[in-house]
Amino acid sequence: MKLEERRRVSAAADRLVESVSEQIARSPGNRAALRRSVGRAPEHPQSRHAIALVARHIPPESDEAVERAFYAVAALIAAQPRQSPQDDSDDDVPNGETADELDAATGVKAPESWNLGATLGRAVALPGSPLKFDTVEARLHLLCRQRIEGLHRQLPRLVSQLKAIRVPVDWSRLTVDLSRWGTDADHVAKEWLQDYYRTYFRLKPTDENPPPIDESESR
Repeated sequence: MKLEERRRVSAAADRLVESVSEQIARSPGNRAALRRSVGRAPEHPQSRHAIALVARHIPPESDEAVERAFYAVAALIAAQPRQSPQDDSDDDVPNGETADELDAATGVKAPESWNLGATLGRAVALPGSPLKFDTVEARLHLLCRQRIEGLHRQLPRLVSQLKAIRVPVDWSRLTVDLSRWGTDADHVAKEWLQDYYRTYFRLKPTDENPPPIDESESR
């Protein structure tokens, strides 16, 4: 995907995330329509009611990867737990420590956006996290081997594991990365895997796996 097209998709993805968030907050029917399309192709009968909410945001003349990305992310947003006053409590956060608090405690500077690999790395590194490094690693490798259809079939299960830990997903970034799967799948897979390991070992270094060297400090 060329840089100009990537910028165009990124801007459209921002609009999608904002619009879908507003639509599902306003209407349980909209949320239900999008949730029915989780893991399904846009042409699937269960996805038809999602078309009215998503189609307007897809850039013209998009290929299959871009189209699937927009429908998939809209459905995943709708599949997240509803917001409520109780969402501000720490009852369901392992050891009461959120991902942002972990970043602050370890001195990790958050990037402008987190891709899926970095997000999973944060989730696994949380103290008391129910997610295990080896298990998530294997599932991420499996996801990275998929073609478009398999990618969207496997993705919801992996994303659903982040819900209870309050590690937020950067939906706009995920939309862009999924949109690149048709032309740049190997590059996206490499970025996800690299950032999974980098983030995890930076947040939770061990003797066998020390944190990455900051080259700027060695100059």
